[in-house]
Amino acid sequence: MRSYVLKRLLLMIPTLFGVSVVVWLVLTAAPEPPVTQQIPTSAESGMTQAGGVPDAVKVFRAQYGLDKPKMWNNYYALTTEQVRQALEDASDLDRSRALGTRTRAQERLIEWGEYAVPALVAIESDTKGALRDRANGWLVRAAKRVAVGQSGGRVSPERARRNAEIARENGVLDLYLWSPSASEAQKAAAAEAIETWYDGARADYDGRADASAVRAALERDARADLERLGAGAVPALVALATGDDPLADRAVEWVARLGRLPVEGDEAQRERAELRNATLGALVWKASEPETTKRGGADALRTWWEGARARWDYSGMRWLRVLLLETQFATYWGNLLRFDLGESRVHRVPVFTLVLERLKYSLTLSVTSILLAYLISVPLGILSARIHGSHAERGTSLFLFALYSLPSFYVATLAIRYLARDQPGSLEWIPEGRFEDLSAWRLPSWEWIRNIAWHIAAPIACLTYGSFAALSRYAKTGVLHVIRSDYVRTARAKGLGEFAVTVKHAARNGIIPVITLLGGILPAVVGGSFIIEVIFSIPGFGMLTIESIHAQDYTVIVGVELVVAVLTMVGILLSDLLYAVVDPRISYS
Repeated sequence: MRSYVLKRLLLMIPTLFGVSVVVWLVLTAAPEPPVTQQIPTSAESGMTQAGGVPDAVKVFRAQYGLDKPKMWNNYYALTTEQVRQALEDASDLDRSRALGTRTRAQERLIEWGEYAVPALVAIESDTKGALRDRANGWLVRAAKRVAVGQSGGRVSPERARRNAEIARENGVLDLYLWSPSASEAQKAAAAEAIETWYDGARADYDGRADASAVRAALERDARADLERLGAGAVPALVALATGDDPLADRAVEWVARLGRLPVEGDEAQRERAELRNATLGALVWKASEPETTKRGGADALRTWWEGARARWDYSGMRWLRVLLLETQFATYWGNLLRFDLGESRVHRVPVFTLVLERLKYSLTLSVTSILLAYLISVPLGILSARIHGSHAERGTSLFLFALYSLPSFYVATLAIRYLARDQPGSLEWIPEGRFEDLSAWRLPSWEWIRNIAWHIAAPIACLTYGSFAALSRYAKTGVLHVIRSDYVRTARAKGLGEFAVTVKHAARNGIIPVITLLGGILPAVVGGSFIIEVIFSIPGFGMLTIESIHAQDYTVIVGVELVVAVLTMVGILLSDLLYAVVDPRISYS
């Protein structure tokens, strides 16, 4: 038995994988991409004339893995010509493209995201005019990374450090974004600064100052010595600023001071110097800032100093990792393995936490309903088979068919109208709804249980009567089929009492079809509780699902589907195990 249960549990893994693939395919095959439905129109209108993606859209796409291809990611092989063609189509500077062509080109640029950065850098460096403006806008926005927090607002030190780095680098990139009305000198300076950011700025400083002398001057806070060393001290200062050195705070301040370029020469040279100086200023942190921010500043400075080209280096086997792992599907399954179903857009809490919180209400109703249904239906079915053909059995069958024909939502509505409190003309036998009183948490344990039982009695009755009406008919049919068998007649011939013959011999084999139904009844009851929870205002699994459907909260809907799949597999496993309990001929050893 133990080995069988273990095998079935292991079999659940590929089954759940298949279900998750189907759920993912349905989600991605929606007529409209979820991102266009989730982002308000105001955010979409925030796209600049130079192109790019609004920050709100980028955050959403990064949070749910929509900034990557679905199954395979071959964007590492993008060519400059591909990106240039998409940029020309999206810009439509000669007004010759159809609307569909422009839209598809914009969608491609958005999908390519950061993978198009190398090509956009090349395009901006060898292009003039309005197309260069558009390339600048797409480049800066594509290169900017997104800082995404962890579930429940809990941010680890490593995540805080990375977010600080991303925020500082994005601030630097914003400096490189020019408006179409900028002068040619400003555009040339920005383009040169971008190339400096991309390739590194080491060439501007000769590093002639001795590193030990620079460190000694910092330790003594010898400002005159540092000023005398000038730009030649920048390489040594950068090494101190980007390392785990106690002098890092002072080193960054002096990098920003000594690394500044003189504002002189022609207009383009002056613009370049001012832009470099503004960049250095953006990289300085204050002494009062937290340690994670300082470390983030150091990493951003290292990125600025060494250059960011390594992020787009697909040599070695990195292309294979990008091809297989930097995809929507890999992100989706990586999150599932960590039990991270994302964050609810409406409730702003992790989906896994939200589903578990609401599921306890639905399971209370469902499990209680299933237990009552089986406890009533099995004895009633056995009794009906025992007195088959009598007036009592016919009356019972008529009553059960009448119950089965009444929809649960109809009975629940009548119960609220004529039995609940605060309804005109009501008998006021049951509360008006909810799972418990708002002040129930103050009650002692037994009073609290009684309060819950009083609230859920009517919902459970509405969930149960249809189930036991159907199950009792299955139990009766199964027992009737077995009770006419040869071994039952043999048991009677041996002199066994009618009770022993019916219960021990006929019933145990006759109720196997009823046990088989357990595999589907658990998710069916959970699904049936959706309407009941809405009618009785119970904040359970069903109400959460309906609210999420109306709000198009996709992450919650995906979580609900996966939980229903798990419940189905648990129900099938329980029904298989119960076979061995009721029928000694069945063994899993």
